[in-house]
Amino acid sequence: AADSSAMKNSFVNLLSIVEEFESHFGPYEWERIGYVLVPFNSGALEHATNIAYPALAANGTLTYEYLMAHELSHHWWGDNVTCETAEEMWINEGMARYCEFLFKEWLYNYAQYMSAMRDNHYSALHRAHIDDNGSYALNAVPQEYTYGLHSYDKGADIVHTLRGYMGTVDFFTGLHYIQSNFGGGNINSSQFRDAMNTITSVDLNDFFNDWVFQPGYAHFSVAGFSSTLSGGDYTVDVTVDQKLRGGASFHNNVPLQLTFMDANWNAHYEEINFSGDYDVFTFTLPFDPVFVGINMNERVNDATTATSDTITATGTLLRNYSNIRISVDEIVDSAMIRVEHCWVYPDVYALPDNIVLSHERYWNIHGIDLDNMTGQFRFEYNGKDSPTGNLDSELMVNLGGQPFTEDSLVLLYRPTLTSNWQIHPDYTLSTLGTSHDKFGYIFANSIAAGQYAFGYRTHSVSLDELHRDRTFSVFPNPTSQTLNIDLTQWDGQEYIAKLIAIDGREVRRQKINGGVTTTLIVSNLKAAPYILLIVDDSGKAIGSRRVILQ
Repeated sequence: AADSSAMKNSFVNLLSIVEEFESHFGPYEWERIGYVLVPFNSGALEHATNIAYPALAANGTLTYEYLMAHELSHHWWGDNVTCETAEEMWINEGMARYCEFLFKEWLYNYAQYMSAMRDNHYSALHRAHIDDNGSYALNAVPQEYTYGLHSYDKGADIVHTLRGYMGTVDFFTGLHYIQSNFGGGNINSSQFRDAMNTITSVDLNDFFNDWVFQPGYAHFSVAGFSSTLSGGDYTVDVTVDQKLRGGASFHNNVPLQLTFMDANWNAHYEEINFSGDYDVFTFTLPFDPVFVGINMNERVNDATTATSDTITATGTLLRNYSNIRISVDEIVDSAMIRVEHCWVYPDVYALPDNIVLSHERYWNIHGIDLDNMTGQFRFEYNGKDSPTGNLDSELMVNLGGQPFTEDSLVLLYRPTLTSNWQIHPDYTLSTLGTSHDKFGYIFANSIAAGQYAFGYRTHSVSLDELHRDRTFSVFPNPTSQTLNIDLTQWDGQEYIAKLIAIDGREVRRQKINGGVTTTLIVSNLKAAPYILLIVDDSGKAIGSRRVILQ
């Protein structure tokens, strides 16, 4: 009797979920729904009409309701329509993982859907490439990782983004179409694309090329904005930047929303279609914006985990999703703060001497009335090989024969994208007792908008190299046609000049010699900021300058 009562209570919403799946995917094609309790605690298996379900999950609570929905959804995604190859298991498991979130939206509310989606998105960004030993295209996951995080977590992540591209109505109409036309058989990723393309006016070729047929993620950010009074309105130019996390090529035709806010917190929204590495968009607004955010509606799951808060009182906010703790000591009136944890390399530009910049992540913090607050930001560094670690592994290595120690970590800061990185003027390093376990905190002892990143102080740069770096120059700067590199005070050895774009790509390489001035042709490059590196024959960068192409 106790088991029966617990079973009923844990499955109280089953029929409601069936109705929702039928409404959005199509009829349930089987003669019954069956769950069989088994003494196995490491998962479930979607045998059609006879789901093997762990007995512990039927405990009288709704704790495992997501698992009930996941296995039920396989009767559409996996049992009725099946991925053609094991390498495309996202069609089975990514859809089923996504259904874990969908039922929360239908049965409860959209906020619960988004909460579950954010947890999944964080997991995909943080762990998929680690646990699956690499970044893979969703249609080409190696068979040893068929049931890994790419198929499940990243698969669900990309399904959410597909919904964002298509819109909710077309998205579910397309899924219904696939069940009707491929039921009882197999489907591959290209057929999935073509089927959805028959439903929507949105051309999904770019979506599948970008999110399914290549590995990694794109990351989108507002690199800057300016406004000019024009009559009674404002003409606003917004520069949007794209970086890649484990990807091969920039994403194209990505639907993104820009959020504009004025000093009184009035909001205005604009839609853009963004392609490539960098673009400028112009809008006419009824007010002068002091804040511009991108993708704040989270319609696209890019390489960002961000939180936004309205702060009206002192206290501490722990925001694990954006990997920060905000402590507010004093506040006048209120403030809005947005923290974007960016899972990509920060723009390089110039660095302080002997500092290595983390290429794994950085934070972009902005908002409205941040000057109303005093307090502290706490950033956790974690290079441990653990489920919660591997956040800063590439930074925490031995460099140039110098063993890694946390005591050499620094907090870097710059107020704007075009500013040079500097060591934060007031930070505190807490190694939590040991400087070798690769875990601890760095505190910024003030609240300020800008970009924050971890750096590492290395002493492996020789005095001779520092002298050389300070004795070369580039001109004209800014430039639009040619860039002259003056190494007249260097020896006559051969070096390599590399021009690096803001997304980290090398866009120009040329052999140059010390003792002379060399001209680099840049007229065919896009107007943007770049980094010029001078590299010796060992591949080591021994000089750098920030260059602006107009």
